[in-house]
Amino acid sequence: MGVQYERASIAAGVSAVAVSLLAVVLATLVSPSFAWTSHALSNLGEPGHAVATDLTRLLFNSGLKLGGLLGLGFSYVLFVHARNPFEYVGVAAFVVSMLAMGAIGVFPAGTTLHFPAFLTFYGSLTAALLGFGVGTLLAGERERGLATILLAVVNVGSWVVWMLGGPLLRPGLAIPEFVVALVLGGWMLTTSTRYR
Repeated sequence: MGVQYERASIAAGVSAVAVSLLAVVLATLVSPSFAWTSHALSNLGEPGHAVATDLTRLLFNSGLKLGGLLGLGFSYVLFVHARNPFEYVGVAAFVVSMLAMGAIGVFPAGTTLHFPAFLTFYGSLTAALLGFGVGTLLAGERERGLATILLAVVNVGSWVVWMLGGPLLRPGLAIPEFVVALVLGGWMLTTSTRYR
């Protein structure tokens, strides 16, 4: 029974990546005027925004909600295989990041809770990657641990570079947002392979 739960958890993680990334990319493609250098990804789910339509809002917001829910399913296999306190911290932070990702879809741009959900998602993702990175190093997997820490650095670094160029909320926010989405997706997919 435990093996079946783990397989379902792995499938949930892979599905979370596929659903959320596909939904975001499709929303950018069907938007009448979305431009990577001019908008934030969240504009695609924002009621009343010029780049948003009923379809982009459905794709973007539903993709994040479903992706977050599936991501929570992936946390089961992460928890079962955690080997030390750092990895358990990573699991807890990952759960928070998935809840926050879903909350971004529940509370679209322009609503009061959107920005707190945005900050929580990116902050907790950093904590999750650092927790798993350090924990994996301590468990003796040097290359995987260092690679995971590097992903945390890329996550933080993309925002540092972005904010060095001006205010956080400015045209083109979609670029660092998507970089971090790829970081998360890449980590989830490569991590899922170790439990198969």
